[in-house]
Amino acid sequence: MKKLNNILANVALLSTESIPEWSVKGIEFDSRQVQKGDVFVAIKGTQVDGHQFISSALEKGALAIVGEHKPTDFPEGATWIGVNNSAYAMAQMASAFYDHPS
Repeated sequence: MKKLNNILANVALLSTESIPEWSVKGIEFDSRQVQKGDVFVAIKGTQVDGHQFISSALEKGALAIVGEHKPTDFPEGATWIGVNNSAYAMAQMASAFYDHPS
């Protein structure tokens, strides 16, 4: 497992808040695949906007949500990590999570 703050080290964040040092089990962009301990990355696709599934990801145990725009009904106490480009942020996060394979 990797620490959340290490996974996000090379990601351009919109917020300057400190990132928790939680252990992350995985990174998911499909809310149906989220398991307890994962980070959910909300990516806006051509057909569906992943931001619509943030609540589902949190219900399944996502530690944190990475996204481009924070929903107005985002739960108090949940961890939001704002980025300019979710897809690019996920690529950077995955690279760090898997020890920079390329």
